[in-house]
Amino acid sequence: SAATLDVRSRLQHGSKNEQVKLLQKELNSVMNAGLTVDGSFGSKTKAAVQKFQTKYGLESDGIAGILTAGKLNVVYSADNNYVIVNDDDLNVRTKPSADSTKLGTIYMGDAYATYGTATAASNGRTWYKIKYKGQDAYISATYVTKNGIFLDLSEQTLRVYKDGKLKLEAPVITGRNGNNGTIAHKTPTGKYLFYKSNKKTPAVLRGTSDDGSRYERPVDYWMPFITSRGIGFHDASWRSNSQFYDKNTYLTNGSLGCVNMTSGNAKQLFDLITANIYVYVFN
Repeated sequence: SAATLDVRSRLQHGSKNEQVKLLQKELNSVMNAGLTVDGSFGSKTKAAVQKFQTKYGLESDGIAGILTAGKLNVVYSADNNYVIVNDDDLNVRTKPSADSTKLGTIYMGDAYATYGTATAASNGRTWYKIKYKGQDAYISATYVTKNGIFLDLSEQTLRVYKDGKLKLEAPVITGRNGNNGTIAHKTPTGKYLFYKSNKKTPAVLRGTSDDGSRYERPVDYWMPFITSRGIGFHDASWRSNSQFYDKNTYLTNGSLGCVNMTSGNAKQLFDLITANIYVYVFN
């Protein structure tokens, strides 16, 4: 959501934009940085970024890149208890009842902080209270979850939630879309149960390229979630960082279906998977 930093924004000394305002706001919140929220990345903002990086064991380069922005969003969101839509779409209502006025629709992967629950008078079902466009609203608990790996193909972003807490937000590169004459290997949408016993470190990925040649690629972290097709999350050290910063890489230069991650993000995901967890892949 627009309320937190874009993990692809890569902000550094001299940057001037709305993302810098979000960066300053988040640093003020989690580090008591006392920055002026003016959207201008100066030496004070850089020092605050470095202080944050040092505190959380990140490379202290003063640049808010993929790992720093992702970690900052996680820490900034730590007070929120989220429920995440795990159905195609969900109506937002004025009261905890399907008969009440509809305020709007929210979609798969949308996360909302909750402010308690309410019980429907008619059938005793649970509803979550949320803020929607500035007002109190309700969504049915039947179509939300507090746990899961949410992979948004159109945004090329992965978010992991455990017990209602955001634990990881990362850019990814998924299967190529077949644009510009390339052969399509789209990462399949759907809901998949990822068995933690299937994760491996290190591993060697083997397969056949489009030209028929065989390949063997060693990876540090292998996390298959569609085992029948050999599709999973893994680090892709052969990719440059700039490929992860470009949201459109997957259209022509995506994977053969797997979900490529930076090494740092792949390690974080690997460490987070301590139990079986559902993976939701959607557009």
